[in-house]
Amino acid sequence: MAVKIRRIKLLLVVFFILMFLLGVTFTQAAEKYGGLKYCSLGTGFPGGTSYPVGAAIAGLINRHMKDINITGEQSPGSRDIIVLLDKKDMDFGISDSPVSYQGYYGIETFEGQPKDVRGLFLLYVQQVQIVVLKDSDIYRIEDLAGKRVAVGSAGSGSENVAHNVLSTYNIEDTVKKHHLDLTESTIALKDGVIDAGFYSAMIPVSGVVDLAATHDIRILPFEDIMLKKLKEDFGYYVETVVPAGTYRGVDEDVKLMGFGIEVDVRTDLPEDLVYDFLKNLFENLEEIKSAHKAIESISLEHAFKTLIPLHPAAEKYYKELGLID
Repeated sequence: MAVKIRRIKLLLVVFFILMFLLGVTFTQAAEKYGGLKYCSLGTGFPGGTSYPVGAAIAGLINRHMKDINITGEQSPGSRDIIVLLDKKDMDFGISDSPVSYQGYYGIETFEGQPKDVRGLFLLYVQQVQIVVLKDSDIYRIEDLAGKRVAVGSAGSGSENVAHNVLSTYNIEDTVKKHHLDLTESTIALKDGVIDAGFYSAMIPVSGVVDLAATHDIRILPFEDIMLKKLKEDFGYYVETVVPAGTYRGVDEDVKLMGFGIEVDVRTDLPEDLVYDFLKNLFENLEEIKSAHKAIESISLEHAFKTLIPLHPAAEKYYKELGLID
């Protein structure tokens, strides 16, 4: 009987030890990433570049970070993403760098309303492509005066770029604006509802590829003098090009304006989460480079060059790699 009692006591001791250890494990798991289990990654709508790029990044992170689940969240555009990050209604977001810059410093479209967001990494540079049908009488950007033009979804980075371009060319007040996303712009051009469309996305844009497959198209060039003015006036635009052969019927290089795309985060996102996100992304980036041409442009060489200050954990990660002081 005494032996039986000792065995029962021993089993109880083992049971309570196991329960204690399990409790510690669960507590540690809950404390990791501040208890966060699910996070959102804001992208644009299908038809643009950020949607497939965001999906590929989320998939990669979910495969390698078992304590968190990243879900893509479609948004009308960069302005909405910056607002949602500031409100803490979104965790990560893909944004046009100019819009991130305007939001952080409270200028232009965010005049007097600075947003509390931080940079994570630079994704790629995308081109501003103004597309018309080949039989159109529009040959230069100034010819858009009085025309029906798709300028992007309301609140999108494309709309912001279109505003800057059209105002710099001094024709914005004459343009009949249509707030359409990239997919809607392609349909509208096919149906003759609009005369031109702004496609601010990395080449090749699926919507333009689709359009060029059934219609002859042209892409309007940016003149050197206007490119210089846009770069000087805004500070965040660069000169870029659509190479000949990118789209059917585009047989010569077309000089364009471009700008950066970056991933930003809400400022209070836990540092261990941000650090692990970057570490897992860059250590396993090769896995998703075939998912979209834009991902081939992601590199540590340029990753830290966001237009807004980095999140402290991102700064720590780049410093450990010797990329920044």
